Amino acid sequence: GQGTVTLDPLISVDSEGISGRVKIEPMITVGSRMDTNFYKAEHNEKDVYTFFFKPGFKLAYETPKSNLSLKYILNANYYSGDDGDYVGHTVNFSGETRPYARITLGLDDSYYKTRDPGRSDKNSNSVSREKYSTNRITPTIKYEFGNKFSLGLGYRNTITDYDISEDSVEHRGIADLTYNFTPTTHVGIKYQHWMRDYDGKTADYDSDEFGLVFTKQFRRFSFEAGGGYHRRTFEDSIIDDINTFSYK
Repeated sequence: GQGTVTLDPLISVDSEGISGRVKIEPMITVGSRMDTNFYKAEHNEKDVYTFFFKPGFKLAYETPKSNLSLKYILNANYYSGDDGDYVGHTVNFSGETRPYARITLGLDDSYYKTRDPGRSDKNSNSVSREKYSTNRITPTIKYEFGNKFSLGLGYRNTITDYDISEDSVEHRGIADLTYNFTPTTHVGIKYQHWMRDYDGKTADYDSDEFGLVFTKQFRRFSFEAGGGYHRRTFEDSIIDDINTFSYK
């Protein structure tokens, strides 16, 4: 079970000048959670009560051709029934500019200091609660062929640094071709290739993923679904390569 309280900002600064508009918004979330299987383990389930305190702020800057946003949250977590109390950090930055009518340049960066294994890999099945930091930076470029087609290219660098376990570095190339049926209905062909290198004994690998994704935007929410193929090749010949259907 979980209960949270998000307080409205005490101060909100919104100013507009000749060059652009700036908005600063502080925020704070206080809550608690009860987990009957804190480590999400198949065996040896453990009850843990968590209290969390998350102050932070949002900063946004917007001009007719560009926009920037920065969000910072301090994640203080305290446990009853576990010794893993810690203070983490979340920093999210995104920027986008349109120097020409058909070209958009973007930059995204996300930093996490946490004990949540899902932040390092969304498909992780790890039961470890070791503290680590991870940083992902992604520059992108998008070219629009009129109103129907667009081509996007990007590169992502991910650095994961554990307090005790081995660290890793990932290099990823991203390409997607999108067709717009309507302004709110899109279908895209996406391809990604990435290489993950570990400092220790864990096997390095190369991955290729190809997929077709359908997106529909409504007034208050959006729907996305897709499927494709994922191949992962390990440098260690003892480990079998992976070939599987992927979906979202």
